Amino acid sequence: NPYGQTSFPLMFDATVSNIIGGQPILNVNLRGSTFLENGETINYFSQIFFSTNYYSNQYLLSSAHYVSYFDSKYQFELGNVGGLGAGTFGGGGRGATARYTINKQHRVGAFYTKAPRLFRVPSLESFGAIYQFDHTLGRLVSGFSRVINHKSQLRSNYASITSGINITTNQSITVMGILGLHNSTLSGNVFRRNGFESSLGYSGAFMENNRLRVGTSVTYASRFFSAYNAGEIWTANATGNFRINSKWNINSYNFYNKIENKISTTSSSTNYTLENYRTSLNAGTRFGDYFITPGLFYNINRINNNEYHSRGISASYGNYNFETNRLLSNTIMTGYNRTVGQRPLRDYFFLQYFFIFRYRTISANIRYNYGNITAINNASNTAKYPQNFGASVNYQYQFRNPYFILQNFFSYSYFNRFERHSLAYAPEMYYY
Repeated sequence: NPYGQTSFPLMFDATVSNIIGGQPILNVNLRGSTFLENGETINYFSQIFFSTNYYSNQYLLSSAHYVSYFDSKYQFELGNVGGLGAGTFGGGGRGATARYTINKQHRVGAFYTKAPRLFRVPSLESFGAIYQFDHTLGRLVSGFSRVINHKSQLRSNYASITSGINITTNQSITVMGILGLHNSTLSGNVFRRNGFESSLGYSGAFMENNRLRVGTSVTYASRFFSAYNAGEIWTANATGNFRINSKWNINSYNFYNKIENKISTTSSSTNYTLENYRTSLNAGTRFGDYFITPGLFYNINRINNNEYHSRGISASYGNYNFETNRLLSNTIMTGYNRTVGQRPLRDYFFLQYFFIFRYRTISANIRYNYGNITAINNASNTAKYPQNFGASVNYQYQFRNPYFILQNFFSYSYFNRFERHSLAYAPEMYYY
């Protein structure tokens, strides 16, 4: 405890804007945490948002509040909470969660929430529980949750099981399955729908000192895993990192996502399919405080029967010194994109540049875009090739009285398609 005794410090953070306007805005954040003598931790948080120049109880009723207590065996949370993870789904709102560690191998937990408020007739209600078993070979977590939407008269039940298995010291797999059961009793929209989601993941480290690290996962969600989603969803990714020596390493990233949906009306139905592939390969090196990261990328997007390709090179250069609080970063991405099937076939050039600088209490950034990084937007091109530029400077001024801080923010942006210029200055005064 940094205060030498049991205390509950409270940080007050308020942001005020449009003070002299007809509708001032005030955002108040109250937060803090304390550590008790036996290692227990208490955290608390509250956010209140005012948007009128007069007070109403509605502000307190619709604000966010949170209090938690943690020790070696018990964990309690009150206020705006969600589910417990591990395949449990919370409906949001206010409520409570509780976790209890029985011993080193067994843990249990439960939650209950109501929205919009806990002690009123709810529009949304949820509850659930989990059980966790830990072993030297891995971990097994099972859960159940129920979400009740009183307005739409929809009840959804979810049962899940997740298992992490250690194959060797440096290799593990994760398997997850969730079953969703939905029942709607709304007049004119009565249905029973069932779906599931499953995933499989693997991670491993190889060679001396784990120089090679790989990871991959695949997730599939069937039709009606979500009550109103009539299509399937596929997601997969694979990553790799190889450390050549103390200065050089190579990273690869591959991602695939496919979303199908069916939108039905009384007279017709429309099938919608979105696919996205992303792959990149980067090499990185450091010398002193400086770093250089060149790379290659190739992206493919498919929207129904339309296909778009984007490929190119990227590079980052800069340095960071923690002791002097200095950061310098330059990033450039450039290449070509095309719409497959377009006639005549045309490649569109694009370039993106980002610059970031920070030293002590001053920071600045510059961004410049030429063209569209994705070919999806090429169809909207006019004779004028799209370009936009933006720059900003942030400077923190401290008065002789250290309790006062003036934050100065300057920004400028330009978009050539509409010949639009924007200039802004936003000062903020802080009192600590």
